[in-house]
Amino acid sequence: MESNAWNMDAQPVLEQLAARYLAGRSRCMTYARTRQLMEAVLYCMEFEQAGEDRQLQPKNEEDGTLRYQRGLAAVQQAVRKAQLQYSRMAEAFRDFGNRNLRDTFHRAIPGFFRLYDPIFAPQETLITMDYPVLNQDVSLCGVRAVQAYLDRLELEQEFLHLFPEPLAVRTLLRFDPDYRRQFYNLSGVLLRCVLVTALRQEVTGDRTASSAVCLAAWRKTTAPAQQEAKLELLLQQLTAGRCPHPQAVCRYLAPELHGFVQQLAVTRQEGLGHLAVCME
Repeated sequence: MESNAWNMDAQPVLEQLAARYLAGRSRCMTYARTRQLMEAVLYCMEFEQAGEDRQLQPKNEEDGTLRYQRGLAAVQQAVRKAQLQYSRMAEAFRDFGNRNLRDTFHRAIPGFFRLYDPIFAPQETLITMDYPVLNQDVSLCGVRAVQAYLDRLELEQEFLHLFPEPLAVRTLLRFDPDYRRQFYNLSGVLLRCVLVTALRQEVTGDRTASSAVCLAAWRKTTAPAQQEAKLELLLQQLTAGRCPHPQAVCRYLAPELHGFVQQLAVTRQEGLGHLAVCME
């Protein structure tokens, strides 16, 4: 973030921001605080530049100031957009009793909106977002991190809404009686369970067969590449016409399919039942 070109262009903005920060405070500012304010300036300037040619550098002081002002406005707009997205999700949010998911959504994220400072510390994320969404980009910070997290969580919610809550809770309890206190991703567990349930009749000819029997038989007769292709097809059929954004949901869950196939290949016979349970 802190290239020499950007630092030079941001210097006049930093001086203005430092004066604003010091208003009513001590006239002395530590190196750490100066660095934090420089990071705030650069965050906004890069935020404003998103989608543009990142090699295009401002040519004078006015350009830098205007770029910062536009970036600050873009950061503030992003916060408002994220708040609206959060409110929309909160209307029908499902956590199936998992404390980590519930606390992350209902406590941590509102805490971000309450404490976030787009002027003096827009680069600070402030919260850890402990519930592990899939494919989380850990390189992001500030409101960008929260935006990306909410986008992934919203896709996950589309998938979770495919399951009646009693069925989902019953399945999760059979998979792990202590799931409410665990820190893993719920959509990955339910995805495996619903896919194994869909495969059961086709693979074993028995709708009452256990997940271990189903997976053992499937592993013997189907190569990993074919397994992954079959799971992708089943997921597409499951989400098509039922999720508002089925293709995006499939992309979100795709790494779980690959991971499932990899685990199936290396899991010992006696451990197959721990990969998934059939939905009953």
